[in-house]
Amino acid sequence: GDVIGDEAEDIFAELSQSLDLPQPAQKAEKPILLAAGDNEIEGVESQTPIYISSTTTLSTSTTTPTPYEDPLPVIDGVLQHTDPKDDIYEGCSTTKACFGIPANCVETGKCVAIVSYYPDKFKYHFEMKAKSAGYVSFGLSEDAKMGEDMTTNCVLMENGNVDIYTGYNYGKQQKNPNLSRREDGISERHKMGRRDGWIYCSWSRHREMALESKIWNLESDKYHVMLAVGTVYDGDMQYHNTKAISGYLRGLGEVGAVAARSRLYIILHGSFMVGAWIFAASLGMMLARYYKQTWTAKRMFNMDQWFVWHRSLMLLVWTLSIVGLVLIILELEGLTSTLFKNPHAIIGFITVGLAFLQPFIALCRCAPMHRNRWIFNWVHWFIGNLAQLCAILCIFFAVDLEKAQLPKPETDYLVLAFVAFHIFVHIILSITNCVSDSKAVTKSMNKHASRYHNGRGHNAYPDYEEVKRDAPGSGIRICILLIYIIINLIATVGLILLIAFAPVRPMLVNLRILPAEP
Repeated sequence: GDVIGDEAEDIFAELSQSLDLPQPAQKAEKPILLAAGDNEIEGVESQTPIYISSTTTLSTSTTTPTPYEDPLPVIDGVLQHTDPKDDIYEGCSTTKACFGIPANCVETGKCVAIVSYYPDKFKYHFEMKAKSAGYVSFGLSEDAKMGEDMTTNCVLMENGNVDIYTGYNYGKQQKNPNLSRREDGISERHKMGRRDGWIYCSWSRHREMALESKIWNLESDKYHVMLAVGTVYDGDMQYHNTKAISGYLRGLGEVGAVAARSRLYIILHGSFMVGAWIFAASLGMMLARYYKQTWTAKRMFNMDQWFVWHRSLMLLVWTLSIVGLVLIILELEGLTSTLFKNPHAIIGFITVGLAFLQPFIALCRCAPMHRNRWIFNWVHWFIGNLAQLCAILCIFFAVDLEKAQLPKPETDYLVLAFVAFHIFVHIILSITNCVSDSKAVTKSMNKHASRYHNGRGHNAYPDYEEVKRDAPGSGIRICILLIYIIINLIATVGLILLIAFAPVRPMLVNLRILPAEP
């Protein structure tokens, strides 16, 4: 039987070889590369079974998902901030120093202007770029103030080319000193140009040079780093649109991100003044004018509610105004240099002065029924309203200040919208009070027509319940007040956020809330 079985197997093998039948295991010897898009699988129908040998090992692979990256904001073909992967950021924390606008943009890689520098033997290498149609300027200052500063300017010339040259700040004015190329301290101009709305330049500077009767030693001396961006008109650099100054003196050989000068006092000054005059003063004055006959049934500290709230809010105005003034004087280390260029400072002093007088005038007021009480009423009303008017004007003029860095004209629109709303509410409440007074007179006459009358025909003794009752229309007045407080808070918080996070224009442009150009 074994012989017959062996012969049968031999015959079957010869027959299989002569017919050239495909073997199942051979079909799976060549892997199908799905990830590579193997073209050989195109002819295989979905119903065709694919046999895999039991000896074939299947390997699995894991794919690491690519992290989501925010798309770069491009408006009208112009990148709104640097690409975080830009080569200029390479080595910012290890081999070179970097400084940019806005503050802390080096960490995020989203700057609208940036400069980097590092020492190399007897020279210092600089690289700078900015979104600008005029110039970008790098400066070194000993006192963090404009004046007596050495600058290096990358300027778009009238022929469309970009040039690099040394400048000097004479006070607030940027001028080019009378220096030849061999005397300006720049040893080599590497690259310069403008593309897609961005100016780029790189250069090397000797570690020591003489400028305006002074030796500038980049190796041994320490400086505040300054960065500014502005426009050019008829070939002349105009006053910068935005700038940043480092917070402390440092040597140019120190690496890492350069911290900008703190804006804390400026932020607190602006926030306190907005909170005082947009919110507290507006609300306090409105309560005193329209709500004396509201909440009359319930007193606070044995005083009318309107008076308690009015006094508390106006004391808040007094405190915030004085603290805000002190903070900005500390920030500027004296009077501002814009005293005679922008009326913000002068009007601000007048505002705080008027506010300072109000509580002392209130302490001198006479009794409500005194024959001279009307004098106090008019003086108190006039000074309060004049102070608030000056404060609103101050806010408008503050938008034009460089240190504020507020978006213009959008901040003006926000303040104008609040002022219009404030006036509208005054008109509505005035009409409401007129109607209320008319109803009160009519109701009183009808109620006491058959009551006790004196010889002259009118009621001499009104009921006690009538005296302590709110004037007609109190529900409407309270409703209007609630709406006013909500809108007022929105405007106040909005302005404070613009101040605290300034400059916010780049962020708002990226979010497509504001246009690319102010």
